[in-house]
Amino acid sequence: MAAKKKINECDNRLTRYRDALDAGTDPATVAAWISEVQALKAEALSTLAGAQGRQRLSVVEIRALRRRAGGCAVQGDGRGQA
Repeated sequence: MAAKKKINECDNRLTRYRDALDAGTDPATVAAWISEVQALKAEALSTLAGAQGRQRLSVVEIRALRRRAGGCAVQGDGRGQA
């Protein structure tokens, strides 16, 4: 998945930035780099969370669930319309 790859890339970049900071690179510069990568990582995490989120059931899946449950009363046409 692309989001997982992006998260790993961001983690690798953050590790390199910490190493650069330890090596004496200007802290303000490193802070700007870190902020940028943290924003990219947050976006990828959000994408990943959405991809793993709850999926809507299709009409076919709902009908199968109703059959397994022994049917149930549905008001209107079963599509949320009375």
